[in-house]
Amino acid sequence: MNPSLFAPCPLTAPAALIHAAGADAVAEVLEWANGGVGADQAACAWLAQLRLGAALGMPVTSSAPPQLPRPFDDDVARALREAQPAEREQVSPGAVAELFPRWAESLRADRMGTRSHPLTAVELDPELTDDAALLRALPLAFIEHLDPETIYAMALENAAVSVSRVDEQHLTAARVATLASALSAGHPGQIVTSAPRGASLSTPLARDEATKHLPSGRLLEVCGPDAAPAAFDAWLSRHRAPEGDSASRAVLEGVLRPALQRLESAVNPGTAPR
Repeated sequence: MNPSLFAPCPLTAPAALIHAAGADAVAEVLEWANGGVGADQAACAWLAQLRLGAALGMPVTSSAPPQLPRPFDDDVARALREAQPAEREQVSPGAVAELFPRWAESLRADRMGTRSHPLTAVELDPELTDDAALLRALPLAFIEHLDPETIYAMALENAAVSVSRVDEQHLTAARVATLASALSAGHPGQIVTSAPRGASLSTPLARDEATKHLPSGRLLEVCGPDAAPAAFDAWLSRHRAPEGDSASRAVLEGVLRPALQRLESAVNPGTAPR
């Protein structure tokens, strides 16, 4: 399943930017892999979110290593430069931090969180919560040659970048693996707009991992018969842009869609983006 087969959901501008950063990070990993070079996908995700945060004017750690520029950075800069004042306000540091407080605080941490060394309570308030990790990790499900168990493991590492709680890391990973399972089963597109009824975390290893770490109520979200609709519809209800919102449309056309096109090209090298 190619990312371009998805009609991107009308996400709010801040959510679409975080989602686009995640897509571009996955594209970067695949571009390196296509050239015969390995890259740490979680590190790419961390660096992409730091560049996005800096572009938005948010406080960002200065301890990150030097980074190669990406077309994504140019797309974000252009979108911000061309935004009207009201549109720019929607992605102001204060507005983004209000919607994604955990993500905003993780940008200030002097290191990348990992599963083996999660961010401490001093570095990241464990009581903060948001959907940034899910937005960032969802594009992993588009790597069609990987099985859901591998994607589950990759999503865990990706989530740990900005999530310190183990149960929240596994919830994010389970949702991403659920989407991957739906795609590998041949469900048609529109999944991020309306997840296919009956898609669930059906692969045994991923289900076992989720069972170990998620309380029963949350386990039903990702392993029940209507798992995908429950998980994704709840997520969308929090981040769906109002109809006619010009800021979300500008980010969709100028940032998110190009990021998904780069991801499609990386998933299927040699295929021109749609």
